[in-house]
Amino acid sequence: MTSDERTSDGRIGRAAMLLVLGVTLARIVYLVWLCPYELAADEAQYWDWSRASHLDLSYYSKGPGVAWLIAASTRVFGDAEWAIRLPAALSAGVSMLAVAALAGKVGGSRAAFAAAVAFCCVPAYHATAILMTIDSPYIACWALAALAAWSLRERGSLGGWLSLAACLGVGFLFKYTILLLVPGLVAWWWLERGRERVAASVLVRASAALVVFALIVSPVFIWNARNGWPTVSHLLGHLGAAGGDLPAKATPRPVDPRWSLEFLGTQIGLIGPILAAMALAVADASRNRLVDTDGWRVARFGLATSLPILVFYFAVSFTTDVEGNWPIAGY
Repeated sequence: MTSDERTSDGRIGRAAMLLVLGVTLARIVYLVWLCPYELAADEAQYWDWSRASHLDLSYYSKGPGVAWLIAASTRVFGDAEWAIRLPAALSAGVSMLAVAALAGKVGGSRAAFAAAVAFCCVPAYHATAILMTIDSPYIACWALAALAAWSLRERGSLGGWLSLAACLGVGFLFKYTILLLVPGLVAWWWLERGRERVAASVLVRASAALVVFALIVSPVFIWNARNGWPTVSHLLGHLGAAGGDLPAKATPRPVDPRWSLEFLGTQIGLIGPILAAMALAVADASRNRLVDTDGWRVARFGLATSLPILVFYFAVSFTTDVEGNWPIAGY
């Protein structure tokens, strides 16, 4: 099968679908009947936000997505711990499906199955699938946005633009750093187009997508405008900057190289050996000139949708401690 045929095949395949369904059902069974763990502190806080008396357009440190998702689940199934965590398991299933679909567009059903297996081999994704934090739905939105962006390369329809905007907008309601996808996608799109002029129809569709994105994220800005922009203050406080909710430091904090080393070490532990082995295989293939033009196109897309967030948090690690789970959507 030629590379063009593989790209046009676009199938997920029965094996990948069964794997996604089987893993998701197993996680739900575990949460309902086997999970011995009480809610973690973050989970309990998000559940408290989701109660009718506290449900709001946004929150001090987070967008409203996690509270809205828990509220939807608990309104249907009650306030059981498994019901609070159910959206995490379902979101992980969506992530697997999106990754498989993206691989299917590039390499057909066998690649789709391999991608779903690889997703299951990342230790961090198992943890996010059973703990109801912002991570699992955020990763799902990241994967869906990547899938929508690749689909735009194939068709460039208005629906594709709106799908991308919706994925980015919903992801923003969970975690604001989904916007780090945008510069990578812009750079990838620019490299793909080369010197080709931007058609007027593309600008119209992109403008419509921007309107959709603005509408989806508007609850965060409405809530902040009403409450004096506390989220901005919180983010500035994280950086130790003036105007933050923590006192700004009179002198810069000395750089501690252990922060960056710890960050790199936690990444190795969180992503596991499978992705590391894949990276080494790609490096070996490129060194031996085994990667063709289509392969490099796929590689550029992978780097565009991952490097911005990975580089961003690595840079942040030179100024402060970085939680290991913060950049895992990029993988």
